[in-house]
Amino acid sequence: MRNRVFKPAGLALTFAILATSGLAHAAPTTTAASLPDAPVATEQAQTAAPMSVEQAPAQIPDETATEVQQPDALEQPLKILPWATLGVALLALLAAIVLGINAFLTERNHNRMFDAYDEAFDASAKRIRDLEERINSLDRSVDSHRNSLKQFLEQMEGRTALRDRDIFAQRTQPAPAMAPQPSGASPEEVESLLVAYREILQARDPEPLNRFIEAYKPRNVSVSNESITLSQDGDGSVWLIARPHWGGEGLVLPGDYAIRNWATTFQPSGGLRAEKLFGSLYWVEKGNLLEIKSPCRIHVSEHGPIRIVQKGTLLGA
Repeated sequence: MRNRVFKPAGLALTFAILATSGLAHAAPTTTAASLPDAPVATEQAQTAAPMSVEQAPAQIPDETATEVQQPDALEQPLKILPWATLGVALLALLAAIVLGINAFLTERNHNRMFDAYDEAFDASAKRIRDLEERINSLDRSVDSHRNSLKQFLEQMEGRTALRDRDIFAQRTQPAPAMAPQPSGASPEEVESLLVAYREILQARDPEPLNRFIEAYKPRNVSVSNESITLSQDGDGSVWLIARPHWGGEGLVLPGDYAIRNWATTFQPSGGLRAEKLFGSLYWVEKGNLLEIKSPCRIHVSEHGPIRIVQKGTLLGA
């Protein structure tokens, strides 16, 4: 690029130097060329001398006039040549100066352009490095979160396996052997009570519930930490049925509040709420509807706590 820019300026400068050199040689050449004309004219005059005397005076003035006018005709182009050479030299020098300035400006613009390209390239390279570092940081963060999630899933799988194993063990555990029947509640009375209770669970109107309450007089109890206490202000979730001739024995069943809200409160929890409320009284098993396979039997003491005699079996969790 520099050779393309400076080559015309160098050629113009060289031409200016050569033109100036030619001007220097042109002046003495023209002066010397004008001098030999006088001797030539004299010799011609001497050669023409053997003429008659009468003709000589008439011919001399004419030849002299001719010899005097001949150098003037030759000197006209010789005087113009140095000035033309000088003009050409000045024009060449001016062209060299203009081309040199143009070359300098062009070179400076190219340098600035290359500097701008270098700055832009460095800025782009820096942005690329920053993006690569950010991507690497994000990759490390993703790997860290992936490992944490993997550990969490492994822990949850372990806990789920343990819970499933415990639930399976509870479900496959054989029900405890039937204890001796309480002295007051006969099997016929228990079966009759369960038949009336199933009518409540399957009824579409409150009539079976009213008949059951009228016949068995259930009382509300509160269950907390496997402790059962009579409660006048209970919400009706747990009923205690203890008839006078049963001799202090009683049966515990899910109350009317639990019956009404079983499908919307207890069943959607997957058995958790049923286990929480009835887990100390019943073996809770899955099922579509609430059903009592065998009731929970307790011992009611006037001066002591209520004691569980036999856990029942409940379906519908």
